[in-house]
Amino acid sequence: MNKKVALALLSMILVPLALMAQSVTVSPSTGNLVAALTGSSETGFENGMSAMWRHEQLPLSLTVSDGTGLTDGGEISVPACNLCVNGNGGDGPLTILGGSSIDSYFMLSLPRGYRFKGYKLVVLNNLNGKTVYPTSTNTFSLGSTTKTLVERDGSFTGSILATTGEMASSNEETEYVLERDGNEGKWSNQLYFRIQHGSDAYYGLTIKSFTVYFTAEGTFDAPIASAGRGTAKSLVMSSFKTNKIDIGAVKSVTKGTGANAATFYAYTASKVTDLDAYTYIYQDDAVQDGVPLDVAETKKIYPVRTNNTDYFAFGNGIYYAESPTQVYTPTGLSAPIGFRIVGAK
Repeated sequence: MNKKVALALLSMILVPLALMAQSVTVSPSTGNLVAALTGSSETGFENGMSAMWRHEQLPLSLTVSDGTGLTDGGEISVPACNLCVNGNGGDGPLTILGGSSIDSYFMLSLPRGYRFKGYKLVVLNNLNGKTVYPTSTNTFSLGSTTKTLVERDGSFTGSILATTGEMASSNEETEYVLERDGNEGKWSNQLYFRIQHGSDAYYGLTIKSFTVYFTAEGTFDAPIASAGRGTAKSLVMSSFKTNKIDIGAVKSVTKGTGANAATFYAYTASKVTDLDAYTYIYQDDAVQDGVPLDVAETKKIYPVRTNNTDYFAFGNGIYYAESPTQVYTPTGLSAPIGFRIVGAK
């Protein structure tokens, strides 16, 4: 049987340890928009729109896409620039756009170790036939179509967990509410939403308010699994998805040529990768200068395969399990991350 170490995020690293659950709002005033350099068929970038909203303090992000693709860690694999603050000079409401022939997708994400406890999203169907203003120099015209905003279970194609019902193709004063609370169903650190629409037209919804409830007590299993037969070791490492992503460098980039060229600070959408962290199991004598290393003279952790099942066998001795303190990007950069072990099985 594979050994598993249950991990929980150290809330003291990002929020006071005494705060078990709290709320946060998604709005232009609580975070920042980040553009993504997207493919040639995606038009949002050159019209001044963004692909991600990132909270100014919490590791909370809202990312938008034109498709359902996800990374192995459940994050959007191909972001699209479908997000903007609608107003000259950036002083308007947060707006999500899409189209023309495809639905629009967006997700809320926290790292593993956090868990959502509920949300309330209030949107306005007031952009049919209107023009939006992503920047002081960019405009984008929308058509008119029916729309339905839904939350889906576990992915953009999962079963529907909540819905606003269908919105008209004409502008309305109605406030459409999508919400779930902590008593409804299971909760994780990722929420998936989809704007389903009718006719072939560009469309948008104005976010009037978006309140999210979460806790830093989202325990999860980080499997420590053998890769099959091999030589004995005194230290083994096993990776797990943190549900953090590496978007790479944010720099000035240009898309298009001539009169159609647009230049903004952005990350490259095709370079988004999951960030992994590693758990450690090691012998008490596999330490050098206070750092766990595979240096013990007699190595007693044996990778074994029996009946097509891989696991570790441990010789007599004292062993330590250690949670990660850093994550590393593909370019070798590191960032602190905090977990504590709360159990093993």
